[in-house]
Amino acid sequence: MMALEKENVEWKEKASRADMISLELRDLESKVDQLNRALREKTQALIKAQEVITENDLSLNDMRKETSSSKSSIEKLTEENTRLASSLKEEKEKSSDLEARVKSAECRIADLSDQQGSEKLGLARKMAESENRGRM
Repeated sequence: MMALEKENVEWKEKASRADMISLELRDLESKVDQLNRALREKTQALIKAQEVITENDLSLNDMRKETSSSKSSIEKLTEENTRLASSLKEEKEKSSDLEARVKSAECRIADLSDQQGSEKLGLARKMAESENRGRM
């Protein structure tokens, strides 16, 4: 009988241990489920973060292209501005030269006009003198 009681006690102990292991196993399964849910959430968050990073990279590349294009446009405009400034300077020099030539021509015209007036006056005098001699 003692052997049966001893065996019975052993079976009860084993049953208790099995129950404890079963409870621990359920607890571990619950923790695994929680960890799996957390892992799925973190994975989804990582996927969303990667999507945001990809979008940001694309935006950054677009901005770099725009910046490069803007720099290129600025360089072209600067070159055009320099060329136009040089052309303007040349045209101003030509304009100044033409103004000087016009003033010189106007002075020459005035001189010739004065000279012509003097010659007409001299000719008129000679004609008047000639008429006066012819009348006398």
